[in-house]
Amino acid sequence: MQTSVSLNCAAHHGQAIKASGGLAGLASQFGGLAALAGVNLTTSQNDTAQALAVLKSRAFTESFIDRHQLLPILYADLWEPKSKTWDVDEPEEVPTLYKAYDYFDKSIRVITQDPETGLVTLTIDWSNPKLATEWANALVSEVNADVRQRAEEQSNKSIEFLRSQIQSTSGRTFWDSLNSGATTGRPGGSSPAGPTVTPPPGG
Repeated sequence: MQTSVSLNCAAHHGQAIKASGGLAGLASQFGGLAALAGVNLTTSQNDTAQALAVLKSRAFTESFIDRHQLLPILYADLWEPKSKTWDVDEPEEVPTLYKAYDYFDKSIRVITQDPETGLVTLTIDWSNPKLATEWANALVSEVNADVRQRAEEQSNKSIEFLRSQIQSTSGRTFWDSLNSGATTGRPGGSSPAGPTVTPPPGG
């Protein structure tokens, strides 16, 4: 039984990430300056590619299998539910997360992407349709959460960097550098390319 779910990362992550608390206000106040300084305060435009990489990764998949306790389900023929032990002759025959990743990746999970729309479809091929649906939905939900968290962390780091530059003792040098980039398009140039940037009070 196959269950397919669309992984539409762009719809969830195509907008700017809103940082929490004071960082959100800083992102709003200095967004344009951040662009001049080369600091990215928004999510990457390649979130779908990142989500695909995470979804296909061994680390994410093994974590998913372990977190949802799927080993006894994936290898039900070797599992003794009453004693909760593996019915194997040799220790090396016991299923591991490493083995489960290969099995899950090659035989259960299928990922396709439409070359025209970029829409990603995740298909879970499993005998129990209810479990297949649960796994597919959980995978999509968790990979989206993973990408969102990574984007938020990166945005917060970028904002912290920008704030530290503005508030540092060498802040004037920072603003001079911005003005150099604004008027030349690149540090050290001389061709007009943008407006001069004025530091905020106390900057």
